[in-house]
Amino acid sequence: MGSNDTRFGDFIEAIRQSSGKSLRETARAIGISPQFYSEVEKNRRCAFTADRLEKLKSFLGMDEEQTEAMYNKAA
Repeated sequence: MGSNDTRFGDFIEAIRQSSGKSLRETARAIGISPQFYSEVEKNRRCAFTADRLEKLKSFLGMDEEQTEAMYNKAA
């Protein structure tokens, strides 16, 4: 599966894992429960609000390309 085919949840999970952050600390950093965050990573819930996407970008230290891909997948 190419990166263009990757769903939002799979994409943010890969970014989170590559940054060495846990699911719980990531959820806490963007102000949601770990359960909700897990549901988003499993593609069972829709993407986050714009505010939470910004917090996620900052917390995970995403570069410009990753940020653009995240927003495109969240749309």
